[in-house]
Amino acid sequence: MARDKSDFLKSEFFTASVVVGLGVFFLFQAYSIETFQKVLIGPKPVPMAISAMIIGFGILQFFVTWVGHGESDKTGDAESPVMPRAAAFRMIAVILIGFAYIWLFSATGYLIATAMVMAPLLVVFGTYDTRTVVVLTIVGTAAYYAIFIWLMGIYDPAGWLINIETLGLS
Repeated sequence: MARDKSDFLKSEFFTASVVVGLGVFFLFQAYSIETFQKVLIGPKPVPMAISAMIIGFGILQFFVTWVGHGESDKTGDAESPVMPRAAAFRMIAVILIGFAYIWLFSATGYLIATAMVMAPLLVVFGTYDTRTVVVLTIVGTAAYYAIFIWLMGIYDPAGWLINIETLGLS
């Protein structure tokens, strides 16, 4: 099944509208968070800022698709498949890693689950250097800890396999 350029543009605009729609939904949900803290970085402003960034990226995708729609003639090539194998593999891998992440929440808590899934995600998206994967996993987990547990004060629940409270980090 082949697609032409107009189908490609429709799919890009549809994807951008889904991203904007999800961002608006997340913004509404973040706005409804009840908190007694009136701080710049906290349990309500941070999710609202992330939601606003999602909306901004969706709008950026609209703009990039609209401006760049006439630049490439290869986009609508009749020989190109609907979805390349690499994209399909990444999509399936991210979904499976997401399910593992959800399962790991209950087993290890958020912090350790984040550290355990970040490395496979980096590899799925093309980071193959071992040192880079290790450093980014450590930095990403530290950033998660600093933002969500330390600054926002979100409780990291104990897992049934590993209890982070015994490590003294929560």
